[in-house]
Amino acid sequence: MGFRESDPDICLINMGFVANERAEAHACAIPLGLSQLCSVLHKSGSQFDTIDYQSVSRNNRFDINEWMAFVRTRAPLLGISTMEDMLPFALACLRNYKMLNPEKYIILGGPGPSGCAPSIIQRFPFIDAIAIGESEDTIQSLISIPRSEWAEIPGVVVRENCYSSISAPKIVSHLDDLPFPDFARFPACLGKAPLPLMAGRGCPFSCSFCETPAIWGHHVRRMSIGRMIEHIKRAISSFGVGDLFFADDVFTLDRAWVLELCQSILEVKKKLSWRCFSRIDLVDEELLEAMAKAGCKSIFYGVESGSNKILESINKGFTYEEARENIELSLHFIPKAVVSLIYGYPFENNDDFKKTIKAAVELRALGADLRLPLWSPRPMAPDCSRINMELILSRSSRPEMDPIWNCPAIENFIKDNPDIFMSFYCSGEDAIWKSSFVRQLMSAFQG
Repeated sequence: MGFRESDPDICLINMGFVANERAEAHACAIPLGLSQLCSVLHKSGSQFDTIDYQSVSRNNRFDINEWMAFVRTRAPLLGISTMEDMLPFALACLRNYKMLNPEKYIILGGPGPSGCAPSIIQRFPFIDAIAIGESEDTIQSLISIPRSEWAEIPGVVVRENCYSSISAPKIVSHLDDLPFPDFARFPACLGKAPLPLMAGRGCPFSCSFCETPAIWGHHVRRMSIGRMIEHIKRAISSFGVGDLFFADDVFTLDRAWVLELCQSILEVKKKLSWRCFSRIDLVDEELLEAMAKAGCKSIFYGVESGSNKILESINKGFTYEEARENIELSLHFIPKAVVSLIYGYPFENNDDFKKTIKAAVELRALGADLRLPLWSPRPMAPDCSRINMELILSRSSRPEMDPIWNCPAIENFIKDNPDIFMSFYCSGEDAIWKSSFVRQLMSAFQG
């Protein structure tokens, strides 16, 4: 269940992980964000508990009673980090928890609640606060400042300010100042999944379906090479880990930085394998070769359509033909290229869909590992503001989420609050039959 210390100020809870279009096939994932918060709290001298719901052995991860039985803490504050796919389950659990523990203060954080924080606070009275964006500074304020003053903390949404504009959270300007993430607080997945490290925050691009710039900002802050190597060495020495995951949204944004890092990794003289996110238009032969020599075993590309019309509409900045060429080039150097192709955009017609399916078949033949997520709106994404249609509930687009529909309490949350649980909705009836087709296609690929 994690570490237990006397008189904790706060208990940090990892709700767990459901594999999504950007994930590789791991049974669990090491929570980088919470691990980073733990290291910050430890450095400040705060006392805290940690609970990792992933460590529960279960057939159904959406079991409210099992979650209730598992969460035991003496801390007066609960800080729960969740992605959008686990948000309805988290709220269903926390409603029951608050009924039994009315004296506790419940704080939500993570990408899941950030985009719809005021609505959550207004509709779910058992949630006391939501921390949006980066929280290294925020969490220390929540612990040290009286509850009556939380509305004054930048980046914190409470009932007192949820109907007005929310001040932006403080960001970490210099990533070198961050201590090494305290991964030991979440041991359930150590050795079972790659250890995540983040060298940079922010994304300068404006893909219309994406929330990343709204969360991290457009300005990119990057850790120095020396500090990054320190973290890599610490990962190896502390955990015996040789498998890393660079969680930057665009790892190869600074070509010179990546080339220097690759050379520095070789000088560490330890056997290391790693994976990263990149962009089709930010790689070339020299860079890919250097990454491969330094241990890169997998690279993720968000191509997001086989239709050039769609790619232009969503501001990707490249064509499918350019993407195909660089995916083929990548596979000459790096063993695995994971490619995402989104389908079901509100502005996608059948011809666009056919081009995406054709692209999937072509890229699969090249040796790419495919992800085909159904488009769903994200509250902080530019696309969300141009939706002028009624969204419909999508039950079948993600097989890994099927068990959630067996719980009436969770299903009712999703049905009654479509603007909060947007990731469970799609653009219309066309998207439903497309989803059925894609499930059959992916099954054929895997067969």
